[in-house]
Amino acid sequence: MRNKYLAENVLNLADNLEVSPLTIKKTTSFLNKLIKLDSKKITQFELSFKAKRQLKEKRKIRILNIDSKAYSYFSQKLYTKRINDYYSLIQDNNNPWLARLFRSLLSIADNPLDVYMGADVENNYCLYAFWLIFGGAQKDGKISFVKNSNELINKIFKTLKIKPEFPVSKDILNLGFDIDNSSFFYKIYYFLNKNNYNTISQESRSVVHTIIKFLKNNHKYWFFVSERFEVGKKNINRKKIYLEFLDDLKINQEETYKLLDHLLKIIGCDYKIKKIKSLLKNIKGKIVILAFEDDGTTTFYIRLD
Repeated sequence: MRNKYLAENVLNLADNLEVSPLTIKKTTSFLNKLIKLDSKKITQFELSFKAKRQLKEKRKIRILNIDSKAYSYFSQKLYTKRINDYYSLIQDNNNPWLARLFRSLLSIADNPLDVYMGADVENNYCLYAFWLIFGGAQKDGKISFVKNSNELINKIFKTLKIKPEFPVSKDILNLGFDIDNSSFFYKIYYFLNKNNYNTISQESRSVVHTIIKFLKNNHKYWFFVSERFEVGKKNINRKKIYLEFLDDLKINQEETYKLLDHLLKIIGCDYKIKKIKSLLKNIKGKIVILAFEDDGTTTFYIRLD
């Protein structure tokens, strides 16, 4: 029954995004492969879409598989199996960085971590994504980190033979990689606190301050930041602020849309709330994250039931 609901959710969003039959076919195939890897049915799945005044990348499906304390975290053997299983799903990728990426992921197998995998699919194009989870927020808001994360990150980049364009520290929450047939990116995520508050733009600081003032103590939430680097280039080509809710914002509740309406006005995203309702109709899940950029572009992350 769970697998049926997962497929239905993806198909319902695909219909609302007006994606092509080929995109649906490719996405469904990818989803089914991920489901087969989840023999105990304990991983989670997430869909996302991006908007400003209108939907961006509206013909693309973005899907994520979350292995959080499910398989890879528990032992070197299970971590290695998870990485190799993910590798088996993307043999259509011809990027020469791919083999080196997976060697780097396997290089830290003696310190197993949670691993996420996702894909952006549009017709025959596919951007695969991977995340290693070094930290995060618990439901009570407490932030936790893996103790030796800086050593592990250094080992990964040494195996990649890349000098990272960021200072490696113990404060990195997640390390991510995006890869298609020609480009290779790496991403870092870190908790937004007083020590790095000035690393984000004045526009973003203003938005964060206003959101905190608006939410007060009515919700449990936290902010974190991502920076994305393209291998071979020296500049950051994207920086995003993430507002993650630690309590449930159910899609089927009117209060969720009232809250979103206020937040989108603060962020500067002009996408109409009625369009979000229409987009998410027949989707069973909750909104877990809003990620925003300086121009008001907002990414909505939907965790499926």
